[in-house]
This record gives sequence, C-alpha cells and structure tokens, in this order.
Amino acid sequence: MKQRVNIQYSVALDEMPAEISRRLRAADVAMQKLASEDTKTLSQIKEANIFSLPTLEAIENTRSDLGALDHILNDAAQIINGFIQLQVAPTEAPSPLIEENEEDSSTAPFPPKWNELTKQLENFKNKSTDEISE
Repeated sequence: MKQRVNIQYSVALDEMPAEISRRLRAADVAMQKLASEDTKTLSQIKEANIFSLPTLEAIENTRSDLGALDHILNDAAQIINGFIQLQVAPTEAPSPLIEENEEDSSTAPFPPKWNELTKQLENFKNKSTDEISE
C-alpha cells in the first residue's frame, strides 16, 4: 500500500459542496477502476495458478485500490460530519475559563491553584531575601 500523509487545510464554507463533490468524483473514479480492472484481473486467474506470485500481486493491488477508495470516502465523510456538527452546535458565546480573583488582580489571569502557588512562591522569596540580609 502506498504511504499516506495527513494534511489539514481550510476551505471557505461556501466552497464545501464543491470540495465534497470533488472527493466523490475521485471516489467514483476509484470505484470504476476497481470494477473494470481489478475485478477483471481477479476473475481471470485460473484455478491452476491460484498459488502464484501474480495472484498475490493482483490481490494486493485490489486491496490497495480498495484502501485508497476507503480513504477518499472517509475524508468526505469526516468533512460532512464536521460541517453537520458546525451547523448543530450551539451558537452561545464561549464562557470564560478563568474567573478573576477579586482579592488580588495581579495574578488574575491564572486559575485559583496557580494564584495560591504564586502567593506561596512570593512568601518563600521574601523569607529567603530576609534570611540572606540578616
């Protein structure tokens, strides 16, 4: 089977139908190849030659073509699934992940545990500085 590389790119929302159509056309071409070439090759193998390298090669080629078709259809299905999820997703504004600490705004961007750790670290630094100066 040929090596595959995952890539990611963006497409404008209004270009999605054309992108899916392109992939479905590629799937159709792959299916036509399977129907015409691969099945013909497999059906022409004589029983007397079943256990041969050409038979094994024909099977591997067919499996590779089936795998390529599966990848094309999987890509199309994932794009459609992502589009549907985008359409049904709630359109609420995202809620803030971190609540601001009203007591100490200097550490506000950090979650509460980080605020406490920051305070402890400052106390430790102050103690160390006091001990060094004494």
